[in-house]
Amino acid sequence: VALVSAPVVVVDAKGEPVLDLQQKDFHVLDDGVDQTIESFDLGGEKLSAVLVFETSSRIAPLLPAVQKSAIVFTQTVVGPSGEAAVLNYDDSVSTLLPFSKDNDKIEKTIANLKPGNSGARLYDALASAVGLLRDRPTGQRRAIVVVGEASDSGSEERLGRVLREAQLSNIVIYSVGLSTTAAALRAPPSQAGPAPAT
Repeated sequence: VALVSAPVVVVDAKGEPVLDLQQKDFHVLDDGVDQTIESFDLGGEKLSAVLVFETSSRIAPLLPAVQKSAIVFTQTVVGPSGEAAVLNYDDSVSTLLPFSKDNDKIEKTIANLKPGNSGARLYDALASAVGLLRDRPTGQRRAIVVVGEASDSGSEERLGRVLREAQLSNIVIYSVGLSTTAAALRAPPSQAGPAPAT
C-alpha cells in the first residue's frame, strides 16, 4: 500500500496514557530510514468496530466470563460515540447484531451469547468482519476485536488473504485470547472430574 497507518499508544511510567503529544514527537523508521509522517491525529474520529466472539462448544466453560465482560466492550472499546456490530462463530459465522450505536443493545447481545457446535471458523469470521467494516465511512477508525482461542478449524478463507484485505481497508485487528487449558486447570476439583480411586 502507498500509505501505511501505524496506530500507537503511549503511556508514562505509571501506565497512564500520554495525550499531549504532537507529530514532532514521533519518528517512523523503515530499515533504519526515517519516513515522512503524512498525517497525525490523536484518535478522535468515531470508531466502527466489529466484536467477534468464539462460541464453539470448546469454550463453553469460559462463556459466562465473556458474557459478564459486555460492559467493558461498550464502555472501553465502543465508547459514547462509536458503533459496533457483533458476530459469533463456531462451525458457522452469524451476525448477531448489525452496526448499532446503542450500547445497551450491544451489551445485551454479548450477554446472551450461547455455546454452539465444535467448529471454530475464525478466519471466516474475520473475513466477514472485514467485509462489514469495508462499507463504513472512510473517515472513521475501523477495528475488529476478536475473542477466542488462537485456532481455526473448517474455514474456507485463508488467514493471509484476510489480513491483506484488512490492511488494504485500514482495519486494525485486536485479539483477546481464550484458553480452555487454563480454564480447566483453574476449575474447582468438583468440576475437574472424578477423584482417583484409592
